[in-house]
Amino acid sequence: MRDLCRQEQGSPEAGVNVANRRALGVIGAVAIWAAALAIPPYWDTFGEHYKPPAGSALFKASCMTCHTTMAGGQHHNAYGKDIKAAMRTRQLPEVTIELLSNLESKDSDHDGFTNIEEIQGGFLPGASTSHPAPKEGQPRVEKAPKANEVSQLIPPHSFHPLAVHFPIALFIFGAFLEFLGKWRRNGDLRRFAIWNLGFGALASLIAVPTGIAAWLRVGFSLEGNLLIHFILASAATVLMLAVAAWRRKGELDSPFYWISLAATTSIVAAAGHFGALMVYG
Repeated sequence: MRDLCRQEQGSPEAGVNVANRRALGVIGAVAIWAAALAIPPYWDTFGEHYKPPAGSALFKASCMTCHTTMAGGQHHNAYGKDIKAAMRTRQLPEVTIELLSNLESKDSDHDGFTNIEEIQGGFLPGASTSHPAPKEGQPRVEKAPKANEVSQLIPPHSFHPLAVHFPIALFIFGAFLEFLGKWRRNGDLRRFAIWNLGFGALASLIAVPTGIAAWLRVGFSLEGNLLIHFILASAATVLMLAVAAWRRKGELDSPFYWISLAATTSIVAAAGHFGALMVYG
């Protein structure tokens, strides 16, 4: 019986099943990591520090605390511009609690209330129409701006910030496994690679339409970083699908294949880089 078990464990079929399970585990881990990257870190820092009152305009605003739309992006309101300016002055790569505290005494939107007065009351420090009860002599404001119900259900960014991480992470990781497998002459690594390359290419078919939807709904101009991102992402999608389909024919070792894989991976990374520039500057 023990000899039979050893034979089953050492059989090619058992090896393939183990390889498949490991491949699925790797893909799942990468997918979770990619989804985690979609969480907006700036809002997390702000929310954890100030804890906006539940149901308040500030609590519902999310990205609109600093941006002009729920999609975030490169357009900031008065408070967001002050934060970006402070980050550049202090050469900070991310928002910190100290930076936010230094802006509390400032009136970013020039409505007669300091940022901290508005934040503590659950109002938007970057919108001049969102503030506590007017002081004597100030005009009364009817209501603070807020996103419509459709935007709350399907945000203007159309889930592109989430979807875009999958093709980037999966394809780049697949290329890494492919090169590592060739260097170490390890067939298992190359089998794992084809799973990642294939799923990464398929994920691009979701990332591209959500990106186009976000562009049309948010209203960005097709120029600058957005134009470069659009061209690179479109080219990357076509190349990823072509390379993944080619790779399905078996282990490839022609110089043209490796050059194509390296070039496609570089274009995927570049597309992600210019996409990040639109969001984080």
